[in-house]
Amino acid sequence: MASRLDKIAQQRRQKLERIRARGIEPYPYGYERTHTTDQAIELLKKQEKKTPAKTKVIRIAGRITANRPMGKISFLDLRDGEGRIQ
Repeated sequence: MASRLDKIAQQRRQKLERIRARGIEPYPYGYERTHTTDQAIELLKKQEKKTPAKTKVIRIAGRITANRPMGKISFLDLRDGEGRIQ
């Protein structure tokens, strides 16, 4: 059993090496955020006053500090260095 698992692990490492040899990072670690949580909230407040003609894509990053599941939906708090967004 152990040799079978070793063989599988070896195959996975070989696949990983082939992917990297092609210049692809299999586990990308970069993420570019466009806004902080405070900036995103301000942008959304401005957007609410206007007609929703065009949606702007924003990217935020932070830590999930609260998870409140309520049936089929969940509410999450995401915090960064500037604030919190739900």
